[in-house]
Amino acid sequence: MMKRNTHRLFGLLSINVLFLAVLFTSCQERLSFSSFASRTGKNPPASNDCSEGGVCTDIFSQDGQFVTDKAALIFPIDTSGSMQTEGPTFAKAAAKVAEALVAEGFDKMCFGVLPGYITGNSGKLVSNSNGEYCICANQYALGDIEQKVLSIFDNINWSGGALNEAPEMATYNALTDQSVIDYNIQVSGGSCIGGADTAVFFFASGDENSIGEAVSDGSHTFEREGTAIDHASDETRARADYMSTFDSGTGKYVDTFTPQTVVDALYSYCGTLPCGYSFSGHTTDRSGVEEPNVANQQIASLTNGIFLDIQQARDDQAAFVQSFVDQVAPNLLNSLSYVNVIDAQYDICDAKPWTVSVNGIDVTASSVKIASNRIRINNLASLGLSGTISIELNYTRAGSFACDN
Repeated sequence: MMKRNTHRLFGLLSINVLFLAVLFTSCQERLSFSSFASRTGKNPPASNDCSEGGVCTDIFSQDGQFVTDKAALIFPIDTSGSMQTEGPTFAKAAAKVAEALVAEGFDKMCFGVLPGYITGNSGKLVSNSNGEYCICANQYALGDIEQKVLSIFDNINWSGGALNEAPEMATYNALTDQSVIDYNIQVSGGSCIGGADTAVFFFASGDENSIGEAVSDGSHTFEREGTAIDHASDETRARADYMSTFDSGTGKYVDTFTPQTVVDALYSYCGTLPCGYSFSGHTTDRSGVEEPNVANQQIASLTNGIFLDIQQARDDQAAFVQSFVDQVAPNLLNSLSYVNVIDAQYDICDAKPWTVSVNGIDVTASSVKIASNRIRINNLASLGLSGTISIELNYTRAGSFACDN
């Protein structure tokens, strides 16, 4: 039965991702990221002379080939007792996505798992029973990929408590804690996390809103100052001590670990390489038991990611696996096909407005200036792009007469 279901899933998947095939050339023809970036991000093919006045217009052309053929998909996951049903289902879905991506041509893609620890080994890759921390497609036959990725989840004991329910914290530590980065490079050879030219994507899962839970009963938010600690539940208090800062003067917790904290860490780590964060969590309140995971929805929306309802993993496991495959594979393929960071020909004036459009679609609202001449387009992967695209950036040159007047 499992084999028949697997064949059915991949039959459906082939329909859903068939249109993506035209975007890619053979492995030998794909461009490396360094060559791709040098001709699109750093040297715009078209730019007008706007040295003293008027609007600068830089036009970037991208042809939809893989930005890099080296990529890693990491699965941070809540390992608490409440994930006994969703956890194994998520693991099955992750393994099927891995095989689907390799089948689409990512023959150097690697896969790893991060338990959602807040303390201790937070951010460190976990191994399977054979001591393998990072499963790379070029080391195994295609038919072995699904089981190899699934094996990394085998040693996870779905029985942890409050300090095992923060995959977003594990992600953050994997990106920022140098000792953790060094560890992951050592055990994975830099293939999963730490490789200089490896694009890293995270798809996390959890049934708690740990990043957004307050230390008071009922308020469930760190988006403002917390309430007095004597009203905190054991679970939220345990996380609060690590995910926020206690002000002894006021007796309250103040948020220091927010969705933007994770977003900033991700993009700081990635630089100009593609990267992203997706999440599977609750979208609606379950009678006060588990609140919507608003914080991780925000992280996903700001990083080209997607958000799946984990409740489906309880209600219909087969449908959840299929939904996971159908959405994650195209999203990741698209993210790796187009550079979402562009470098203007000149520094951009902060005193004047700038605009960005992709194939004539205004994406300014979802774009952010991250350096003197650098713009990141946050929603590029969600535009359903194919083939050659044109990105137009209009701005005033910093230091020009037009900027200063």
